[in-house]
Amino acid sequence: MNFFKNNLDKTLEKLVKNFLSKIKYGNLEVEFPSGERIIYSGIKDGISASIHIHNYNFLSYIFKRGSIGYAEAYMKGFYTTKNLTNLLLLSHKNEKYFLDNINSNIFYSTLSKIKHFLKDNSKSQSKKNISYHYDLGNKFYEKWLDQSMTYSSAIFDNKNTVVSMDCKCPSSGMDHKSNISILRALKKKDQIKFVIANEDDYKFAIETIRRSNFKAQIIFQPEAKSSLLKLTEKILNDKLNVRVLPQLHKDLWGNEKGR
Repeated sequence: MNFFKNNLDKTLEKLVKNFLSKIKYGNLEVEFPSGERIIYSGIKDGISASIHIHNYNFLSYIFKRGSIGYAEAYMKGFYTTKNLTNLLLLSHKNEKYFLDNINSNIFYSTLSKIKHFLKDNSKSQSKKNISYHYDLGNKFYEKWLDQSMTYSSAIFDNKNTVVSMDCKCPSSGMDHKSNISILRALKKKDQIKFVIANEDDYKFAIETIRRSNFKAQIIFQPEAKSSLLKLTEKILNDKLNVRVLPQLHKDLWGNEKGR
């Protein structure tokens, strides 16, 4: 067993050395688990940083999860550094060259293809993918979102990009968290969605629209237990200038947790 581990460590150390040799900016002092120390210098000036690798498991984290795995490996203690800020800045500056080298590696290329196959966006896998990314609970989002619980950090360079946001109704218990000023800032091409569960929600939505002078398109969606036909007929009778759309994810998965 020790013979196998020693040979594996030597192989992984060789792999890491090969990756790090592609550094283009700055200087990186590396201490390997074996105790060996090497300073890798780029051909261009840049920041200096250090990394002490304690466990080669950090490689599997990077292979599987990319930059997130890089952070998780640090949290696991698989590597340490004298100055985390400098290490992150140097890593970011050299990211393209490191990734080019990783992607050209036949082992990583094969692993990526297997991962892609296992996570192919089929109907069943889509449910797992969505749950993985969004089934985190409000306690997580409350740690870093404002009171409106608005979840968006994108920079929209494309003028044709459509921004779609929710305006919470009373039945959700979160109507007090909707930030109307943000919704007012949306443009004509954008969308504001109201999920209607009952008559109170319907009246709330109408009053909010009249009071707020939104520029964006308004969409009403019946809550899963509500009738799409009934809501549509009500909107037609009241001659409201809104669109009606079903909650497709509810039709597909019902009220299953995380959907």
